Amino acid sequence: MIRLGLTTNELLIFALATRKHQLKNTQMKKLYSFLSIGFLALSAIGQSTQDVTFKVDMNSYTSTAFTGVFVNGNYNGWCGSCNALTDANKDGVWEGTFNIKADSIEYKFTLDGWTGEEALTSGTSCTKTTGGYTNRFVKLNGNVTIATVCWNKCSACKTVTSKLVTFNCNMKQYTKTFTDVFVTGTFNAWSGNANKMTDPDGDKIYSTTLTLTDDSIEYKFEVDNWKDEEKMTAGTPCVKTTGVNTNRFVKLTGNKTLDNVCWASCDACATTSGLNKVNIASMNLYPNPTHGLINLNLGLTQKETVSVFVYDVRGNKLYSKTLTGAAVNETIDMTAHSAGVYMVSVTTSKGTIRKEFVLNK
Repeated sequence: MIRLGLTTNELLIFALATRKHQLKNTQMKKLYSFLSIGFLALSAIGQSTQDVTFKVDMNSYTSTAFTGVFVNGNYNGWCGSCNALTDANKDGVWEGTFNIKADSIEYKFTLDGWTGEEALTSGTSCTKTTGGYTNRFVKLNGNVTIATVCWNKCSACKTVTSKLVTFNCNMKQYTKTFTDVFVTGTFNAWSGNANKMTDPDGDKIYSTTLTLTDDSIEYKFEVDNWKDEEKMTAGTPCVKTTGVNTNRFVKLTGNKTLDNVCWASCDACATTSGLNKVNIASMNLYPNPTHGLINLNLGLTQKETVSVFVYDVRGNKLYSKTLTGAAVNETIDMTAHSAGVYMVSVTTSKGTIRKEFVLNK
């Protein structure tokens, strides 16, 4: 006997095709119906029925509002809203258990029937692409609870950790009129008035503490709902430039109190006590920002000789001059230099004080 290596189903199909040509009229129809029923019955052999539990974590889904989450697949004809998931404990994980008769299935999660659906990436570990459609894929062999996955991902959602972040901005050297100070950034969609800062003790240092879940943020300070904003300069140590925008940037690994910085600066404002330690009673640098000429006014606690230097952000010395007196008034010409952040350094017999200024073009 010649063994063709055919399966039972394939033999039935072969027999069906052969007899279909040999028989005519009533006899052929009767035999065809009989063999068709047999084929369908045998096709079901080997496909077990099992309870399959699906779980999808929707906590990171932010695209559009939705009412219900559903699972759709080839096992239910991609029906839309026939297999609804539930979130009974309101933890953001939607789940449901369904009796499925198949040894493998393609499926995906959808929103409100087919109002929204996952857009899975071909080639990822949990998917199968058939005819240009990429869906989730799983083999079934008995009751199973499929591991919880993040919407549109093959893996679980990343654990979200809340952090308390305190922002501080010193407005003592801000010379324009304003009413309120705000912090704005990637965490509040750059809202102009969502996160107001306060100064309860009237020291012109504005603060606020926010609960954030971000691992890193870009942000800046602004006044009166974008009436004015910080102009940060690329290349300074506290900023990040994305496209044409330069903002403050910080990584968040836990609760954090950010430095008390001067408006539009990465550093703290120079304090009177700090000046006094180096025999300087007052130090003014204006206009800041400048378009070329920057004025330095020093009031010294005693007559002495001081050295004035200007550096760029790379530490290159661009200007130096030695001056003597109880007061110093010096105009520094920066018109030959490119836009950026620069540092004025004043050295007395008691030490050095530094202050940033911004050159705009």
